[in-house]
Amino acid sequence: MALTLVKLLTGAAVVALGAAAVLASTASVEQAQAVTPTTQGLEYVALGDSYSAGFGLTPLTASPVPGCLQSSSNYPHQLAAALGMNLTDVTCSGATTANIFTTPQDTGPLPFGGVAPIQLSALSASTDVVTISIGGNDLGFAAVAASCFALGATGPVYDPPTFPADCRSKYVTGTSDALENLLNAVVTPALANTFAQISAAAPNAKVFVVSYPSIFPDAANTPAGPQGCFTSAVPNGFQPPFGINSFPFTLTDVSYLHGVEQSLDGAIHTVADAAGFTYVNDFDLTLAHSACATTGAYVNGITVESLSLSPASVTLAPGALHPNQLGVDFMTAQVLPAIVAAFPAPSPDPGPTLSPAPEPAAQLAATGTSVVPAVGIAALLALVGILTVVSVRRLRVKRD
Repeated sequence: MALTLVKLLTGAAVVALGAAAVLASTASVEQAQAVTPTTQGLEYVALGDSYSAGFGLTPLTASPVPGCLQSSSNYPHQLAAALGMNLTDVTCSGATTANIFTTPQDTGPLPFGGVAPIQLSALSASTDVVTISIGGNDLGFAAVAASCFALGATGPVYDPPTFPADCRSKYVTGTSDALENLLNAVVTPALANTFAQISAAAPNAKVFVVSYPSIFPDAANTPAGPQGCFTSAVPNGFQPPFGINSFPFTLTDVSYLHGVEQSLDGAIHTVADAAGFTYVNDFDLTLAHSACATTGAYVNGITVESLSLSPASVTLAPGALHPNQLGVDFMTAQVLPAIVAAFPAPSPDPGPTLSPAPEPAAQLAATGTSVVPAVGIAALLALVGILTVVSVRRLRVKRD
């Protein structure tokens, strides 16, 4: 009889322990399911200019019109694929803030151009995520930089018929800087207006303002010596073959253009913060990877395709002074965790909350009865089995 009781109790303990293991396994599965990325299926709209569109990269999407030169390897496409979001990409090379919310962008006649609608038309109350890189074309920065390429490390700059010693002299007179004035008087207010329009058009979206990477290095990342970063775009004079991926800028202009870009990104950062948007800082993290870098550059240099003196004209290869694929991959890697952090997975449901069991000593004082702490059914049954075995052995000893 006692042996039968021991077997029953021991078996019950084993069954209880097995049931507890199954419950624990089920909880683990539910917890794993609960941490599935919450970005899956989000409605994502990408806005912006050539730095968002992936100008110079292939393959091309032909969206929103062929003339936008948008690449399917740009950071919006990479983000959408990595996070499972539904992408509407209306980025377009050459876009200004006006093309975001007031003026359709004319990129030339079809079939290679087309008129892109205002980018704001892609936004709605159902938009969950927005990324944007904008402001550079309002300042004319890419065009300015491209027009500053020098014929030698100490100049002059290719700007017929005057051929100034450097590009800075074209914009700075005394203490007045034309580009800084334009940034403060025109570009910054335009950014603020644009961000306000985005908030109104997509009131439920989380917006990520992606800064421009460093195109020109700071002093710490500029090689010492009179040459600095300089490599010639026209090593054979005005005759081909021209330089490939060159960096034809004087030391004066490297310092000046870096300062202009720093001011631009500072303005974008300030306005993004004021709008309540998330600013993704690529600029500071790419100072060692500018177009000056001999290895690990995130930005293309200049490749001249054609050049003439009369009339003065120069044609640069697509993607000049824009992120290469390595740079776009870096930008993706910067934006991705920011989006993930903005959409955290909910904590697993802990189930109903049970009132804590009273302390055994307290119950003994109140009732005079013995109470077993709540350590789980399985452990309780196992304990009962052990005590029963001990009792049976004692009985056998006494009988013997």
